[in-house]
Amino acid sequence: MIDFKNEYPIDTLQIEAFKNTFITKELRLLILDEKAIYNITHFEPSHLLISNDPVANLDRVLAQIHPKMVFAEGSDPPWSVSRWKKVVRKARFRL
Repeated sequence: MIDFKNEYPIDTLQIEAFKNTFITKELRLLILDEKAIYNITHFEPSHLLISNDPVANLDRVLAQIHPKMVFAEGSDPPWSVSRWKKVVRKARFRL
């Protein structure tokens, strides 16, 4: 068995900004894309943009982040958008 830490030492660390957020004074947008990353520490989005047909449980996403508004963009197939509309409408009654 190889000791990974000693065999492949990490000598540099690079931290990059998460590119799926957009923040202004009025808006805290989260872009939910094909990576389906939505659990971001210390970030409470006011709006959610669904892009590139992510594979995510939208019920769970909405229950966790509670956005004021949800958008779908043109890259999403119509059958997914239709399904998401039903999920968002159902979630609004629970909030």
